[in-house]
Amino acid sequence: MTQVANIMLAFIGCDVGKIWIVVHHSRTGRTWSVRNNAKELAAFARQIDNTCLVVCEATGGYELALLAAMVEAAIPAHRADARKVKAFIRSDGILSKTDRIDAIALARYGADRHARLSRWKAPDAERATLHVLVHAR
Repeated sequence: MTQVANIMLAFIGCDVGKIWIVVHHSRTGRTWSVRNNAKELAAFARQIDNTCLVVCEATGGYELALLAAMVEAAIPAHRADARKVKAFIRSDGILSKTDRIDAIALARYGADRHARLSRWKAPDAERATLHVLVHAR
């Protein structure tokens, strides 16, 4: 992952689930859901301009289709450490947890820290194959 000093004008928080991704766009204030499959995520990515930063949490692999769609569309994205985001949310005194609250918090996390957040870069094919082999062993 690399640091990029792009000026971001909007932040999109994505709370990723197995079937649905709850999305919050900081510029419009709109929150909606997108089905977590390659076709719908590609369509979603085409709607975003490259002045937006998409932020999601690591969710055990469910976020990979989203990140792949962003890479394909050349949209900057960051996969956040769930512990850091949880601490960020609690620092505002928010104790309740819903998908909508998490999506909004991820967008705010991106807005607050975007200059320091590394951008997602897809692993090369050989490294991905090696990772699968190591985990299978």
